[in-house]
Amino acid sequence: MNISLIVTTFVASYGVVDGVDLSVAVPLVHTSVQGRAWRPSTPPGTLAAPLAGTDSAPVMTAVAGMDGSASGIGDVAARLKVNVAQSNAFGAAILLDGRFPTGDEQNLLGSGKFSGRGLGIVSAKFGTLAPHLNIGYVFRDAKQSNSSVIATLGFDNAVAGWATMAFDLLSEWQLGDSKLKIPGPVQYQVPFPHSVLPTNIPLRRTIS
Repeated sequence: MNISLIVTTFVASYGVVDGVDLSVAVPLVHTSVQGRAWRPSTPPGTLAAPLAGTDSAPVMTAVAGMDGSASGIGDVAARLKVNVAQSNAFGAAILLDGRFPTGDEQNLLGSGKFSGRGLGIVSAKFGTLAPHLNIGYVFRDAKQSNSSVIATLGFDNAVAGWATMAFDLLSEWQLGDSKLKIPGPVQYQVPFPHSVLPTNIPLRRTIS
């Protein structure tokens, strides 16, 4: 199966008043999907061997294919940034942004659910050293997604006239038990009884 996305995003920003900026991003999405299934024909009720030929070169095969595409507006995003304080040595701001389910979920043009976040942003400057801290909350409305607390701690440091060292520690803490349901083992009876784990995703809270 092959899924291809082509996204063109138009972004507009506007200064509402001094220290308050509003941005809107409108994506135009084209999604195309192609799928093909092939298997050798086998005796009814078994997976042991093809009716004729060999496993690698069967005489009889079963083939199925599909393709489709859709175009339209994806999930529109909006962002509001408010500058709370600003000086030569210190700055503080609040960032609010959201992604709205304006895209068609059934045609893979959007997620189908709202998500948003709020961040407090603090930065300072001490000579050539400029530390910064972002901390906030992410809300996810999807059935299999959890909300979380996020934080970023880092700094920039000018080590020469032509070079700057930058460091960032990115973290995210999942809130509550995971909503993602991990499937259990799949039982097969042919060609012999056995079980297969369909995924190696760990069943635990996400902390990164």
